[in-house]
Amino acid sequence: MNEFRILVANEPRSYREAVAIAIEALLPDAEVLVFDPESLEAPVTDLDVDFMLCSRSPGSSRAGRLVWVELYPNGETLARVHRDGKTFTLLDVELGDLLALIDQTERRKRRC
Repeated sequence: MNEFRILVANEPRSYREAVAIAIEALLPDAEVLVFDPESLEAPVTDLDVDFMLCSRSPGSSRAGRLVWVELYPNGETLARVHRDGKTFTLLDVELGDLLALIDQTERRKRRC
């Protein structure tokens, strides 16, 4: 199986780093990449990530991603999950919710 790559590029920085550290600790087989959201557009298209966590829509960077999640967009206490051209909303999202989405995405990748 190819390595599963997760990109974390949400605000604020301390939250981004904490989420990335937690994911790395709980999913040691995944590669976690951490980016400042301001620098997101240019490098992401070349990184071939499977799951993207961000604070706002990544624009053209989302092409080819299995799943991308807007975490607390515009300061709202929710997450918008984008998968297969569809969007759904999770209210009061917690780390466990993100881990479940990552797990679902990884299982889908293995089937492809």
